[in-house]
Amino acid sequence: MADHLSPLIGVEAEDVAGHLIARFGTIARALEASPEALEVTLADFSTAATKICAARNLMKFAGNEKLVGCEVQPDDVGLHEHLRSKLNNPVEERMHAVFLDRANMYLSSETVARGSSSGLLLRIRHLVHRALDLGASKLLIAHNHPSGDCTPSQADRTSTEKFVEIAGALDLEIVDHLIVSTDGTFSLKQGRKL
Repeated sequence: MADHLSPLIGVEAEDVAGHLIARFGTIARALEASPEALEVTLADFSTAATKICAARNLMKFAGNEKLVGCEVQPDDVGLHEHLRSKLNNPVEERMHAVFLDRANMYLSSETVARGSSSGLLLRIRHLVHRALDLGASKLLIAHNHPSGDCTPSQADRTSTEKFVEIAGALDLEIVDHLIVSTDGTFSLKQGRKL
């Protein structure tokens, strides 16, 4: 980790890496930590947390930029990589939405819900409102399973069915619901659960 931090942090990279690993355990957890958690962990290193957050935000922006103006297909490996980078969190479930126009062209994407290690609560009203604000006609939703198992739970299937029904009544098509984990990606549509 220190080798990767060195161009960004400089001579303190090894000490910073030690603090991050001691606090978060893995590089992935350190990179997904909140700015506040990084500030507390790296309090002895004046600008390290700010630099790490800036680098992380730049990479996330670059990842989003790859999708701009592109057609989005639920089985696209590039999309799965993009979602895995957004949802790579081993301690909490997160839901990410990809907003599309009628031709499946990418409009925007954002994290729309966060939860605990065992579930999350999605406010459907908020998500539908956001889709309509963006002029989206279609929506692809994805969430992670921190357990590493991408098999959908009964709650995943039930909430997806409910969401599809509500969105459909508002002329908003749910293209797919993907479950992302370290093991892979499960498509509720391909698995005939949507």
